[in-house]
Amino acid sequence: MADRLNKPAEPKKNRPDSSAVVDRASIFSLYLPATVLALGTGIALPVIPVYAKTFDVTFGVASLIIITPLIGSAASTVPTGYLIDRIGRRKILIAGPLITALSSFLVAAAGSFPELLIYRFIGGYAQNMWMLSRLALIADTTASGSRGRQITGMMAMSRGGQLLGPALGGIVGAWDIRVPFLI
Repeated sequence: MADRLNKPAEPKKNRPDSSAVVDRASIFSLYLPATVLALGTGIALPVIPVYAKTFDVTFGVASLIIITPLIGSAASTVPTGYLIDRIGRRKILIAGPLITALSSFLVAAAGSFPELLIYRFIGGYAQNMWMLSRLALIADTTASGSRGRQITGMMAMSRGGQLLGPALGGIVGAWDIRVPFLI
C-alpha cells in the first residue's frame, strides 16, 4: 500500500500535455493577440493628454480621458460575463478587439471632448470584453495543470505590449497626435 502511494501516477492517454504552455496554438491564439492589443492601446498613451488639450478643456476635465476607459472596463464586467455565457466565448473574444479598433479610429475622428470620452469608454468596455472572454476560454480549453501558466503567459505578453506601446507612441506621435490612434 505504501508503495502505491509513493509511486507516481501513470499518465492517462488522450490527456492534454499540461507542460506545453508555449506551443504554436498558444502563440497565435493567446500570446500574439494579447501583445498586439496591448501595443495598440499603449501606443496612444503618450499623446492622450496632448490630444485632450486640443479640445480647449481644463487640466481637470482633460484628466477624464485617462479615467473613462477604466470606467468602461468596470462597467463591462457583469454584462460581459452574461454575454460570454449567453452568446458564446468566441463571439465575444472576436468582438472585443474589433470594437476596440473601431473605437480607436473614432477617437482619432472625435469632433468634441464629450464624443472623445464616449469613444474612450467604448474602448475600455471592449478591452475588458476581450480579456474576460479570453480568461473564460482558457478555463474551458486548457488542462487544469497549465491554466495558471497560460494566464500568466498571456498577461506577461500583454504587459510587454503595454511597455513597448508608449515608447512607440511617443515616436509616432511626434508626426501627428492622431496617428497613434490610427495605428
